[in-house]
Amino acid sequence: MNIRILNSIEIKKNLILMFFLIGFSSAQSFEEQGRISVSQTPFNNPQAISVSNDGQLYVVDSGNSLIQIFDLRGKFKRSIGGFGFQEDQFDNPTDIWTRSLINYYVSDYNNRRIQRYDRNLNFISFLGNDEANDPEFQFE
Repeated sequence: MNIRILNSIEIKKNLILMFFLIGFSSAQSFEEQGRISVSQTPFNNPQAISVSNDGQLYVVDSGNSLIQIFDLRGKFKRSIGGFGFQEDQFDNPTDIWTRSLINYYVSDYNNRRIQRYDRNLNFISFLGNDEANDPEFQFE
C-alpha cells in the first residue's frame, strides 16, 4: 500500500483549489481549450494560489500575466497586471506570497524580478537584475 502523508499546507491548498474549481460550477464555463472562466478573463495556465490573512484568494494566472483576486466564495473581485516590463506588469508570473500583514510578493519569472506590493496591491518596489551588479547576485 502506497500512502502519502500531506502536510497541513498541502491539505489547505488542495482543499481550497478543489473548493474553488468545483464548488462554483454555476459560475464557471469551459472553453474549447478546457480553460475555466470565473472572472472577466478566463484562466490561462494558472500556476499558484494563495490565501491572504484577510480571506482573499489570489490566483497567479501565468498565461494572462495576471494576478486574479477572489473572495473565498469564489466571487471575482479584481485583477492586477497584464503583460509588460513596467511596474504592475508581468511576464510569466509564477507565484505569490500573501502571508504577511504588510507586504505581498509576486515572482515575475521572465522579467527576472520579485515585485513587492502593499496588502491593497499597490506597487511598492521590486528586486531584480541589474547588469551592473555581480552575476553571483542576479537571478538566472
